[in-house]
Amino acid sequence: MTRTDPPSIHPPNHFLIQEASWRLYQSFIREIGDSNVRVTYSQGRMELRSPPPQHERDKKLIAQLLELMTFERNIARGSLGSTTYSDEVLDRGLKPDECYYIANEARVRGKDRIDFSIDPPPDLAIEIDISYRAIDREPIYAAMKVPEVWRYDGEKLECLMPQSEGRYALSTHGRSFPFLPVGELKRFIDMIPGVDENTMLRAFREWIRTLPA
Repeated sequence: MTRTDPPSIHPPNHFLIQEASWRLYQSFIREIGDSNVRVTYSQGRMELRSPPPQHERDKKLIAQLLELMTFERNIARGSLGSTTYSDEVLDRGLKPDECYYIANEARVRGKDRIDFSIDPPPDLAIEIDISYRAIDREPIYAAMKVPEVWRYDGEKLECLMPQSEGRYALSTHGRSFPFLPVGELKRFIDMIPGVDENTMLRAFREWIRTLPA
């Protein structure tokens, strides 16, 4: 569940504008550039967040696992990190924690700008959901037709797949890597801080090699 329940005290790294125009949202995106600030926009509401260190650590760990897996399995991958995706027609936009093109990698390879009018959405987005958010991001991903989302809340890693009515449902396996039980990645994340990241990745690599093709 996305952490949208109002806290008793709003965190200092969070700011919400209730009546924001699309023009204001686009201005903020241009102003902050490649900074670490996450801007989410949904039909007139705009949220600005600066993720805490735990958030950045967790997203990096999951990204490393996914990227090592695609390397080991010789799966084409296009990594676009925290690229901002926005669509004026949908009146929505967000900045994923990490996102990847897998099935559609060749269609966006080498592109410096993604245009939703001609380009597909990312095949997979990663969401680190460990802190308060005023705007639920899943409906935005659904509206943009992102076919797979991995959500990590600090306790479990879940795979979300589209269902009817513009929502997602839990699934043990995703579309991008049908051989992978996504929740199993959590046990490798849990190896930190007991071991260093390279030791964790070596253990993950050995496990990946045991999975069926």
